[in-house]
Amino acid sequence: MIWHFPFSVLQSSTFAIILLGLLYLSFVSVVHTNDERLANGRIRILCAPTSSWLSRLRMSFKYVVSGYRMIFEFLKKENGQIVQVPLMDPELFILPPQYIDELKSQPESVASSSLAVDKYFLGSYTSLNAYRMMGKVTWNVIHSHLTQKLGTLVRPLSERCKLAFEKEFPDCKDWTSVPVHHTLLQIVGRTTGAILVGDQLVENKAWLNTSIDFASCVFLSSAYLKVLPPVLQLFGALLSPHIWRIWYHHYNARRILIPEIKRRRQAREDGQDQVDRPRDMLDALIEMSEGPDAEPESIVNRQLGLSFAAIHTTTNHLTNVIYDLAARWDQYAPELIKEIETALEADNGTMLKSTVTKLSKLDSFMKESQRLNPPSALSFNRKLLADYQLSDGQSLVRSSYIAVASGPDAQSADHFLHPAEFDGFRFDRLRRGDGWKGLKATHFTSTGPGSLVFGHGRFACPGRFFAGLESKIILCHIVQSYELRLPVGASRPKNLNWADANFPDPNKSILFHRK
Repeated sequence: MIWHFPFSVLQSSTFAIILLGLLYLSFVSVVHTNDERLANGRIRILCAPTSSWLSRLRMSFKYVVSGYRMIFEFLKKENGQIVQVPLMDPELFILPPQYIDELKSQPESVASSSLAVDKYFLGSYTSLNAYRMMGKVTWNVIHSHLTQKLGTLVRPLSERCKLAFEKEFPDCKDWTSVPVHHTLLQIVGRTTGAILVGDQLVENKAWLNTSIDFASCVFLSSAYLKVLPPVLQLFGALLSPHIWRIWYHHYNARRILIPEIKRRRQAREDGQDQVDRPRDMLDALIEMSEGPDAEPESIVNRQLGLSFAAIHTTTNHLTNVIYDLAARWDQYAPELIKEIETALEADNGTMLKSTVTKLSKLDSFMKESQRLNPPSALSFNRKLLADYQLSDGQSLVRSSYIAVASGPDAQSADHFLHPAEFDGFRFDRLRRGDGWKGLKATHFTSTGPGSLVFGHGRFACPGRFFAGLESKIILCHIVQSYELRLPVGASRPKNLNWADANFPDPNKSILFHRK
């Protein structure tokens, strides 16, 4: 399924929902700002405060449509200020990155990342309850089965990647126009799925469709439900075809996975589990879950949560990288090809973990593409569960939602020379000491000032190491096997925005030619 987010879907399927919001707000006289949260006068509002409900309504819709650009433009003028976002439910405060060091170690009891994810994706409607679908068990499984065992995953990922290209990618004997996002979505779904549920289940078309489309439905439904005031979101959810598809995917996931979970448990109890079968994330979830978390339905929910976190984020990033590479093929491809061939030659032609670690320029190109095309203008989302006083005396009250302006920070002259320019080997040079030496987060998976896409501190994205590894393996296959070009007369496809989100246009194609 192609992710046509947001325009084509929103225009057709959410008109009634937006109309409900307009009707409701026509009876509201004033949208008030919480003065308690702005008491010290040092918090700015993304749009000028006004007593006119019509003006506030217009600005709220403007943020939903143009929030990404507004955040960048506003923070250029109000650098260092805390910014309040003018939503229907005005609880979000954008913090400049200077505060992240004092917030990064706060426990879940003070600043909850799980509740912030739940709020961001409206989990009560989309089912993306972060505790139920992610939580401590899932984090432990990611650390133990993915992060600590990355070396053992290189070969199966490489093999699955080749199989996925054989099944999903056109032959490209001649120059062929390929819909990048849609095609990569299938390839990433198959490649990731082999690690999540194993080789047999990943060939189940019903499961593959559910694992891919579930995330699309969550993104789409949460995006347009945010347009509505909270009191009307339930009605909007009942009218949403994507919400109904979410619950179908839950049913489908239970139908497919619960018998497999019971079969694997029984095989373990009987001592007949296949020792030669590679262990996957489903095995790890079964083994490491206890109490209520060990119920088959709970394991299914967590498996859906893993698919949600892994497939679309990696696909979007890879799509951006392909767009950037196609636009600059002659400039960057020769060096990337040489680096990959040299690394493979050193490991006797076999893709190993040591091979991947040698790909400094490819890592740099990926990070530069992400720097200029982040998935959001914001990261480090938290819900405050207690009143919190910042080091400079400013106070944030309990129940506030906060985020850090990671997008503007990554494009700041405080961190980079010529920050608006695409420089694919920028981070490779920085690692070699050619450039500003104060920047420490120079690897794709590293976090810190100027590199906050994955968050920072104790709750930085735990799956980023797996995502980086998978992305490099897929890109190695593409760079070695194909030449890329933009269509004649075309420029690098522009990204699309919705509220703070930023994503590649899923409807663009790139020309591929098999070498």
